[in-house]
Amino acid sequence: MRELIHHYGAWIVFALVFLESIGLPLPGEAILVSAAIFAGTTQDISIALVLLSAVLGAIFGSIIGFWIGDRYGYRLLLRYGSYIGLTETRIRFKNDATADELREEIMRRLEVLTEAGILDLTALPAPKRPAN
Repeated sequence: MRELIHHYGAWIVFALVFLESIGLPLPGEAILVSAAIFAGTTQDISIALVLLSAVLGAIFGSIIGFWIGDRYGYRLLLRYGSYIGLTETRIRFKNDATADELREEIMRRLEVLTEAGILDLTALPAPKRPAN
């Protein structure tokens, strides 16, 4: 890895952390640690540049990975999920369970904020219900 870092510098850190954040099984953390050690011992590359490239790679990789999953994930699970035991029924059950857990978590956090006096729910207007 030392040769990669010496030759490509912060770009290799950005690229591997970016691709790992998208979801590919690559050694993003290993290259980051190696680049930090390289920067600290040789002074050929700035530690701030290593840190900045890792942070930007992680942020952009997470955004792109989320976008790919949001756009194509459900279809890919329906098409190839049966190879790993994910049937359409299981996928739909998990989606419903996740939505229920999310609602519960939001309600818990609103309750904590209300009890702490940070949030006053009585000042909010009543929600509009769709007409059936």
